[in-house]
Amino acid sequence: MLAFAAVVAPSAALASTADVSFKGGDLIDLTIDPAFGQASLQNLSYSYEDCGTEAAEATCTWELRMSLYSDPARRCVAGTPESQLLWDSGQRSGNSTVESGPVSFALEGCKGQILSVYYEERKTFNPEEEEGPWWKVLSSGSSATLLRLQIGGESVEEIEQQIREASPASHPTLPPPLPTLAVSANCRSLKIGSSRYLFAYRRMGCARATDLAAMAHVSRAAPNGYVCEGLQGEGERCWRRRHPEKYVEWRLPSHTSRQAR
Repeated sequence: MLAFAAVVAPSAALASTADVSFKGGDLIDLTIDPAFGQASLQNLSYSYEDCGTEAAEATCTWELRMSLYSDPARRCVAGTPESQLLWDSGQRSGNSTVESGPVSFALEGCKGQILSVYYEERKTFNPEEEEGPWWKVLSSGSSATLLRLQIGGESVEEIEQQIREASPASHPTLPPPLPTLAVSANCRSLKIGSSRYLFAYRRMGCARATDLAAMAHVSRAAPNGYVCEGLQGEGERCWRRRHPEKYVEWRLPSHTSRQAR
């Protein structure tokens, strides 16, 4: 549920200028011209406070994005892109506040486009500091919409009502968060989401192997100094550049791979 600050009177048209508040942040001087051809805002600010809230956290990064969506069912210009990124905070570490400064963007010329603000979070954990006899979480991800504002509502109440009654197509979906990555206490199994893999490494210890697996999973790229390649069936191997004998890999058990074919 969106929360709008009582900065503008309930009867004020949003097609003029308004300040809008949401959990953790504010849009200042959101201005939309009467012809719905142009919009601007003076500032988007957001304070992230979720880092350091879980035991054994090793790293915590997050990113805030503001996008403009066009629902095909309400579109008045056929060539309008379904999604346009208006502003991106870039990756941030730890709890902090970000501000966009002034942002201007074109509209398609009619009511109905959706201004959305959302975040993505990624955390890694130190398995040696985690309690529990079996699975140790290495990394996790989450994402959530903070603000979804339909442009062209006549009042705050009407906008909230439109959002409650909007069709699924009017609710842009977020990119799926990374599935949780966990390693078994004996360091022989890796779990990504609900899928369990055999975990193996050579010429390195469990701590280094789990660090590399978490880095590859969170960044979706090879760790610095390593090469990563998908394995036949399903899984991945990462090895030290120019030293293939130093590697870590995770792969489905052979009977699972045969069943999947």
